[in-house]
Amino acid sequence: MIMDGAITLSGNSGGNSQWVVTDDQGNILGLPPTYSVVDFDDAGSGTCLVWHLSFEDGLTGAEVGLNAADLQGCFSLSNSIEVFRNSPVGGTLEGGPFTFCVGDGDPDQIFDGDISLSGNSGGNSAWVVTDALGEILGLPANYTDVNFDDAPEGICLVWHLSFEDGLIGAEVGLNAADLQGCFSLSDSIVVNRVTDGALCITSVNDKAISNVNLYPNPANGLVRLTADFESIQSTVTIEIYQATGRLIHSATLSNRNSVNEVIDLAHFASGVYMINIISDKAVSNLKLIKE
Repeated sequence: MIMDGAITLSGNSGGNSQWVVTDDQGNILGLPPTYSVVDFDDAGSGTCLVWHLSFEDGLTGAEVGLNAADLQGCFSLSNSIEVFRNSPVGGTLEGGPFTFCVGDGDPDQIFDGDISLSGNSGGNSAWVVTDALGEILGLPANYTDVNFDDAPEGICLVWHLSFEDGLIGAEVGLNAADLQGCFSLSDSIVVNRVTDGALCITSVNDKAISNVNLYPNPANGLVRLTADFESIQSTVTIEIYQATGRLIHSATLSNRNSVNEVIDLAHFASGVYMINIISDKAVSNLKLIKE
């Protein structure tokens, strides 16, 4: 709302007086008793104009929905005051959730294109990473710049922020719930940081497994997975996990002393995958990148 006294009127005269609010095309949106009672939050984004109207009895056309240019009678309109209605929209995010094994020294980053943003608008744009309670952990130029391996175990959230100049509170260590100004946050994408589970399986009993290899890597077609065991293994399981932690492929081989398998990536989306080789006496994991 425009505070009382923020607009001054001078030099007016006439038998009757009226405030008029129009859009930038002159269409009458309101005829308030004074400008200070208008709540512009009820309108969408755009520009509107505030006028003062002096007139004598018999004026026609002063109605909401008509145009001020079509007023008829004895009247005079003042100059107008512009009101800019900004309505930033944080947008909608799609992607994830993502699960990373952290603390192992391997970079854990969301690849370009793994999160899509749509429907956003506003004068300024930013990415925001918070913990589960909304505390701001980072304000990266892009979500792809964040290495989640540097963070401890737990949940964090990735948001998109649209805002106009004058935003307060967008600082690391503050809470997103305390942002002040003209802004809008998107929905959030969950990033789950774990230190155990399928994504965190590391090689054990190195003497029992050797010559573990995956090539080519990165790849976009066929890849070959090889490994040798010190003795015949009754079962060997090959598991493939998405970066989100979801198991998408599992195969069990019997009575093997080696692995020499071809994997077709034709139906895999671009991104990072984890491959686990689990035998009677050993476990090994590899990171696969589908281009």
